[in-house]
Amino acid sequence: MEDGPVNISYLEAYRKYITPRLMEIDLFLKSRARKMSVRKASSLLDIPEDEVRAFLRRENIGHLDGRAFLKIMREGSSLICGMYRRELECESPFVYSREEIAYIYGIALGVVNDICDSLRIKEATKFTLPEILARCVFSVKITC
Repeated sequence: MEDGPVNISYLEAYRKYITPRLMEIDLFLKSRARKMSVRKASSLLDIPEDEVRAFLRRENIGHLDGRAFLKIMREGSSLICGMYRRELECESPFVYSREEIAYIYGIALGVVNDICDSLRIKEATKFTLPEILARCVFSVKITC
């Protein structure tokens, strides 16, 4: 198979790559007693171990627990950290404006507007958001 970008819907990419990671983070946070390793936090958040260590030093945190993990997730440099941070900034709305959809998911506002117009959606809920994301194209690189 040739390496190269493959176009899939944003919804498919979210379900395939983001949702499993969020579930893994949720399970990990719920199952941990007090401490977690820098390596595991780095892996879950898809950020370098040095970034985790730098945060712990900067915040003068002696051990990595769930609370520190969530703080790192709010500031981390990865795609999943950025989406989490932007979702929190928008206060996890029940109804998403077009601007919030574009901002949280990193989709061009013009694309979101075009899709919402074609669907005759002014704002999105958890029921209509997947419909919008299913119409957004996301390019991923598949390597074998």
